[in-house]
Amino acid sequence: MANPTPRDLALQALNHFDDKGILPRYFLEQSFRRYPGISGRDKALCVHLTNGVLRWRLRLDWYIEQSLNFPFDKVELRVLNILRIALYQILFMDRIPEPAAVNEAVKQTKSGGKPHVARFVRETLQDVANLMANRRQTVQFVLRGRIDRGEFFEARQPDGQY
Repeated sequence: MANPTPRDLALQALNHFDDKGILPRYFLEQSFRRYPGISGRDKALCVHLTNGVLRWRLRLDWYIEQSLNFPFDKVELRVLNILRIALYQILFMDRIPEPAAVNEAVKQTKSGGKPHVARFVRETLQDVANLMANRRQTVQFVLRGRIDRGEFFEARQPDGQY
């Protein structure tokens, strides 16, 4: 029996938490005993992904919801957790390149028997990544003085609302 990847274990832990209320810590402890060949680095990554997604869940969901063209409630739980894991890697983990996080999320989606949803996952993650890149660039321009702060906020909020 081949060892699952850290992202697969994190996905299973999050799905069990959402479905059955089993705390991810206990699920991961059982999984690590079941698969003794998992390296220490993979265990650490799995725990980091799981805890990070749980900690930043509301923010991750907000970013996902901003890129959707339909109600957030319509996203299947497994696909939503795949998006959360990948988005956590993109936003909070410097050592994992964005394309790697996106490609792994697409692989997870396809392996779950939903190859047609893989395009949705890729596009959603790329939309959020582009949104974040645009925000970073705008903030850098404001901080460097290339855009006047007043002009920036007037251009972004013409009615004066924040």
